[in-house]
Amino acid sequence: MGDSVEWIYVLVFIVRHLSVLIKGDALTLCRAACTLPNSAHHDHWKIMDRFLSIPWMEAYAAHCSADESLAVALKGFNASIEYGWLDKDHPNIYLTLVNGLPQDISETPPQKALLRVHASQETWMRIHQRELSGKKAFLTQELQFRGSMLTLLKYMDPFNTTFRRMGDIPATF
Repeated sequence: MGDSVEWIYVLVFIVRHLSVLIKGDALTLCRAACTLPNSAHHDHWKIMDRFLSIPWMEAYAAHCSADESLAVALKGFNASIEYGWLDKDHPNIYLTLVNGLPQDISETPPQKALLRVHASQETWMRIHQRELSGKKAFLTQELQFRGSMLTLLKYMDPFNTTFRRMGDIPATF
């Protein structure tokens, strides 16, 4: 029964996006990249955005904000964080947090990014797939960090939680 339900969703996906395939609109076709919904929730499809793009970061920030224990752990944390790539020509993304909650997401640098976190595509993928924790990536310098080391140490546990949450948001690389 489970396999037939999965195939029904595959067929629904094909029918929904047939016009996109026929028109050949590349941007829409890229946005149509999907994963099957998890077995408990067959009511929607998850559109995958590029990792560290604005739409992906918006979903990620909303997901982290919904975690009350994480919001409590980050209370009092105010910073602009620059996320970037060491080996890709994608724009950096800037997340501004006020009192631990997201206030702004942009590709335009704020006046001053307090913390900078950059990694290779391979490292970001391993973090996203939960093969590498944020904490270990920091300690092994696979994540290149620039900013206050005291801030990093003070918020290491909540930062590690946020990096683990990256894997909850589907992404392409």
